Amino acid sequence: MSATQGEPMVPPHPQRRSRLSGSTIPTLASSTRQQLRARLLRICNGLPKFIAALLMTCALLSVTTPVRAELSHFSHDIPSQTDDSQLERAAARGNAQAQYILGAMLMVRAEHEERSGWQTKARIYYKQAAVWFHKASASGHGRAQFSLGLLQRNGLTGKRDPAGALRWLRTAANQNVPDALFLMGVMAAGGEGMRRDRNRALDLLTQAGTIFLNEGRSDWTLEVSRTINQVAPGHPAATELAEAARQLNSRTGATPNGFSTGTAWIAAPGYAVTNLHVVQGHTTISLVHPDGSYVPATVAASDEDSDLVLLAVEDPCVLPPALPLAAETPGLGAEVFTVGFPQVAIMGSSPKLSVGRITGDTGVGGDPRTMTISVPVARGNSGGPLINLRGEVVGVVQAMIDTAEVYRSTGELLENVNYAIHIRLLQQLIDQVPSKTPGISVWIKNLVGKSCPPVNEPKSANLEIHATRAQVSTLLVVAE
Repeated sequence: MSATQGEPMVPPHPQRRSRLSGSTIPTLASSTRQQLRARLLRICNGLPKFIAALLMTCALLSVTTPVRAELSHFSHDIPSQTDDSQLERAAARGNAQAQYILGAMLMVRAEHEERSGWQTKARIYYKQAAVWFHKASASGHGRAQFSLGLLQRNGLTGKRDPAGALRWLRTAANQNVPDALFLMGVMAAGGEGMRRDRNRALDLLTQAGTIFLNEGRSDWTLEVSRTINQVAPGHPAATELAEAARQLNSRTGATPNGFSTGTAWIAAPGYAVTNLHVVQGHTTISLVHPDGSYVPATVAASDEDSDLVLLAVEDPCVLPPALPLAAETPGLGAEVFTVGFPQVAIMGSSPKLSVGRITGDTGVGGDPRTMTISVPVARGNSGGPLINLRGEVVGVVQAMIDTAEVYRSTGELLENVNYAIHIRLLQQLIDQVPSKTPGISVWIKNLVGKSCPPVNEPKSANLEIHATRAQVSTLLVVAE
């Protein structure tokens, strides 16, 4: 399975509990990042230039969206072609590298299952990975020792054990494993399993960043730079590492992955809704109107379990009308549609319509929070409204099935098996936030007859009219 915005692992970011830090870590704090942000904002200020420029920016920056994921410690050193049976035979004979690779493969699978909502299956894979890491660690394999420390520190196989994790991390750090040095630096900065020590944290992080850079791992070098800036804003080591990573990227053609796009829609006056994974880990969120203008937004409320977030704007009147919410989810076979922004870099920034039916009352593994739908979706549809033929929102598009993975696993090719979140979970989230009360600017607008747009109430109409109405209330969300 794969979440709609599923992508290769990306670094931990703010507003998200990272597996690494357990705290917030800022995004790129560099002049280059600021220039990119300024460019995007200029793009959003003019309709004629907006579409072409946004597409160019998307292509340049490899626009992607993290799905509750972090930059992987494991996938970079797993052979592209692996033979599990051969590896297992070598591992059974005591080959520490084969044991580590088996464990790393299981970690990647566990992370994949975790992103797809299969928590129980992910925990099984984590425990299996720990078995192989233990075997490799007994032979002195440094990365396996780090991996055990990571599992214990984050409680991926049981209770969190920072003190036990440090024992493995120190052993790996003695072998100059940069991942271990990095994680120890994060723990020292937060006083996790040890006394809080800012200077020791900076020393460990700088060592880690230098080794990552020498290994050509610019993504992790940038992550170290961000973390150093969090511990000591403006520290010269952060600037030096970030610049060196950018130079490495320019030589290798790599680009930092910093932007995320998805679909948002107005659920209540002053509030837009999207999937949490669209904006999680980003400090700047913008809602982009069809004319290219943008509205800054902030997180008002979120629910990680249901992958929902409410975005608030200062002035409710700058948003289009809210879409009405259905009282309940329709039954099996009901016809539904969504309007969203799939694959913006390829398909453009105008909203696209997809039509299908509700094909299951539950989602992955019988998850009651989600439903199965045949509505075709792609990356960028995340967060879009799932609407019935009365014009009411009955769910929030969340994920699509990974057809390639299913085919590799089962030999069967499944099509249009996707998932949406039940509307009742969104209603529960909306109930947690106060109703937007008009401020003085809104009062003035009302006084001169420019009142805020009301809820876009459904009327008896056909699909075309409902889709047109939904299009007005659906916005592109860009997070960085």
